[in-house]
Amino acid sequence: MKRTEFTKIDMKLVKEIISKKGFYYFSLDRVYERFCGANYIIVTDDPHFKERHPRFAKEIIMTPAQFELYAAEYNDRIAYDDRERKRILKKEERVLNETELTADDTVENQVMRKLQNERIYSAVKNLTDKQKKRVIRYFYYGLTERKIAEIENVSYKQIRKSIEQAKKKIKKFLK
Repeated sequence: MKRTEFTKIDMKLVKEIISKKGFYYFSLDRVYERFCGANYIIVTDDPHFKERHPRFAKEIIMTPAQFELYAAEYNDRIAYDDRERKRILKKEERVLNETELTADDTVENQVMRKLQNERIYSAVKNLTDKQKKRVIRYFYYGLTERKIAEIENVSYKQIRKSIEQAKKKIKKFLK
């Protein structure tokens, strides 16, 4: 299941929607990949909402004040995820641009490592952009497939398949 990029919850807009429509709904798919139970959080001022709309009786019903606390937590999580994504992308950029050799190595070791790195770099260059990012995150940073999936908002099975295909391409290139 591909998850989309999420935007922060604007409580002013939520209250506007409630005043026009009588309720606002928030899909729990935005937060949980597989959530058992309710599908939505319904935000309303109407204390009799469940009786008037029985089809929503199994959903989570909140007042705007209750939802405001939830929205603040959600917005904090989105901001944290964005910062984490940017931090990882900056780090990846540095890795791709890294060509420095350490001064205390022998010249032979430096040359051998440089040649080996160039072969690997050439192999990685032949991957798709997504595969490059995923391979760097997985092998260089040691992130799990699930963590990479969380960062990219995709299923971990997609990440696993992508990394396996990338490994095959790299092996083929290095033969």
